[in-house]
Amino acid sequence: MQQLGLAATRLEHKFFRAPAGAPPNRSSSADLGHLMYLIASRATLTPETCDQMLALLGRQHFTALVTRFLPEFDEFIEPGETPVVAVASKSGAIRGTRNDVALVRAHGKSYVLAMMSKGSADRRFHVDNEGARVLAEASAIVYRQFVTDHPGGS
Repeated sequence: MQQLGLAATRLEHKFFRAPAGAPPNRSSSADLGHLMYLIASRATLTPETCDQMLALLGRQHFTALVTRFLPEFDEFIEPGETPVVAVASKSGAIRGTRNDVALVRAHGKSYVLAMMSKGSADRRFHVDNEGARVLAEASAIVYRQFVTDHPGGS
């Protein structure tokens, strides 16, 4: 991670398998966004590997943190159809936090979005969790800025 310029990211152990007293795994939205940018621009590993990672991230089922309030997003795309909004993402959650990093493509434009929350009093794993709603609302604001409010450009 350090070689990729991800200074805030530390993977100290396998997820959910920390030995007693081990420091926590950690990252930042800047690091996750940079990593997604490197993958999307095919600037890390090999171009083929980056394409495989994006294809895998494009099959993510839990996209609501990014897509919930995007007016043109449709969760069900018929075979052979091209979606208006395509998302390649990785979300994460533990009680009191919600996180997501995504490559969003729509109308010939693309952007990377990385969001992290922590310390939410709403600790439920529920669609209307406070952190989940805030991140989904932030995502919609970014979408409007880059896609809806500026048609035609890149």
